[in-house]
Amino acid sequence: MINCQNEMQYGVLMKNLFVFIRKIIPEKSWCFVFIILLLCLFSSTAAKEEDSEKLKKDYFLSQSLKLGKKPVQSAVFSPNDQQAVILSGSSSLEIFRIQNGKRLRVISSYEHKAISLVLHAGGKLAVTGGQDDTVRIWSTDQSTAQAVMRGHLSAVSVLALNTGGEILASGSLDGTVILWNMKEHELLKSTKVIGKSSIKSLAFHPNGRILAIGGEDGSLQFRSIPEMKLITTLSGHKNSINDLEFNPRGDLFVSGSEDGKVIIWDWKVKKQRSKINFEDAVSTISIHPKLAEIVVGTAGGRLETWSLAKGTLLHQITESGPLISSTGYDRNGSRIISALGDGTVEIWENGVSLHLKTFSGHERIVESLDFSSNNKFLISSSSDKSVRIWDLKTNITVYNYDIGNHRVQDLRFAPGSQQFATAGTDSSVIIWDAKDG
Repeated sequence: MINCQNEMQYGVLMKNLFVFIRKIIPEKSWCFVFIILLLCLFSSTAAKEEDSEKLKKDYFLSQSLKLGKKPVQSAVFSPNDQQAVILSGSSSLEIFRIQNGKRLRVISSYEHKAISLVLHAGGKLAVTGGQDDTVRIWSTDQSTAQAVMRGHLSAVSVLALNTGGEILASGSLDGTVILWNMKEHELLKSTKVIGKSSIKSLAFHPNGRILAIGGEDGSLQFRSIPEMKLITTLSGHKNSINDLEFNPRGDLFVSGSEDGKVIIWDWKVKKQRSKINFEDAVSTISIHPKLAEIVVGTAGGRLETWSLAKGTLLHQITESGPLISSTGYDRNGSRIISALGDGTVEIWENGVSLHLKTFSGHERIVESLDFSSNNKFLISSSSDKSVRIWDLKTNITVYNYDIGNHRVQDLRFAPGSQQFATAGTDSSVIIWDAKDG
């Protein structure tokens, strides 16, 4: 990594400095000077460790979702940032509510054996590529495929949608890229772009007229849309390009590779602006939607954010752990989602984890919680057979419901209203109106 290289240079500099001082300072004074230099060195090391701790404290783990033991293949935020859409190791689509970690829906793709995922801009459609050589479109509200698109002769390893969601690009293990019309589910163009290697990554330029293609052989191509004519190529990686992305303005481009390098390109002039070296393979990258920074995940579980402008480390979120197969920011850039090789999905929040408030009133264990859509109220249910609504500003109980034998297992506020629903162990669901108490 860059910081590791700097430490090596620092060590060489200190050695040369010792030799120089030994020549010019009298022998009697040498021990005193040597002690002073050692103190400076230790204080510098301590400062580095302190800075490292500061970097780690800027993100905290706000949610951890356990899907099983198989590696999670992909995880993305829904457009409204309220849900996580996940492609699990068992090739099923699983949708979770982020706020409480509840699994909302499981969509099986057993025959399809999905290995790649992209979410449509509206959030109602998910697109998967499978080992059965097909591309399938799913409604996130249903469990059956809305469309099956055929054209590939090998497993579909990667997918990308243009900004408007009208054109889908799919890449396969045989080096072919196909463009699809999302509205009509029609094949627009099929192009063999790599001879004896597979497609590992795809990214549309923000203007939708250019497609970047990363190969398992380390090749990097830029092609026109929809003609798929070669515009230019870039050389810099020696191994598979696992992920790539344009920045929102489209003037910069980032690639991450199996060779342990992340390269920030001024791609139009074929110039490398920064190169970041990691000890293990770079498996995933994502560019912040509003700031000039990127998040990088590696095969060794390192998760970090870096400056896109300077190529310098901003935050070290995790130092090591399971393989990070995918990562990405939410719409505002305040949270990061990462899919891990141990079957876990983690959501990291930018900020400091603080104990904000304590609400006291229930007499027994609290079993379920939910926030109102306007974030002004908190609702809670307890095994003391009561449901309470709390004012988050004043910490006061606004309503207290005695629910008798209807012991609540789960409860939810209705979006945009003062109603809420409770599901109980008595097999009943009751709709309540907070206005009426």
